Amino acid sequence: MTDILEYIKKMQEMYGDDVITTADKINRPDPKPIVKEIEAINEFVKRNPRADGGRIGFAQGTPQRLSLINNLKSAIAEAKKTKNYNLLKAARRETGGVLSEQTAKFLNMAANDKDYAKSFAKELDISTKEFNSLLDKRATAIQEYGRSASQKSSLKRVNPNKIKMINLINEGVNDISLLAKKLKISKTKVSEIGNALYKDIYKACNNNTN
Repeated sequence: MTDILEYIKKMQEMYGDDVITTADKINRPDPKPIVKEIEAINEFVKRNPRADGGRIGFAQGTPQRLSLINNLKSAIAEAKKTKNYNLLKAARRETGGVLSEQTAKFLNMAANDKDYAKSFAKELDISTKEFNSLLDKRATAIQEYGRSASQKSSLKRVNPNKIKMINLINEGVNDISLLAKKLKISKTKVSEIGNALYKDIYKACNNNTN
């Protein structure tokens, strides 16, 4: 390496610095327009970390933001009235939520950022304490829904007669012979399903207490 550097210096002395030079002295070419644009966007994000996840249209004071806030206020009022805080999540298929994806995203951000929660509570015209309580109830509702959905999914995968049997028991059908008749299976099979259900319930209860 030393020999190479000495050779370069000798060539520079003979032909000048502009003929042969080291990489650290080479002028960088101007970046392409697309590179400049990306760099500008990155700089903006660094300067504005709370630019609503890049959704500039939802910045505070814009019509989109005001509409979002009003819709969220209505959803909160309904959740309080019905005690169903599962409403306060994205309106996806069979989840029970009524919010847009963007609104749900803002609530998730508030749940993980105290400063953002304080600012968001102010927009909703409620205290930070009340808003945090609302977020806690929302989180609990989402967890409970997740457990319930998981249990139903597991039961469906194992044996569809389990769901039917649970529904019949909930309707007051407790006689093994009658259950067998309605399910169109033998009494022995009813007992087997009953034992399997007992194990499922026992396992679910243990998981919830851990």
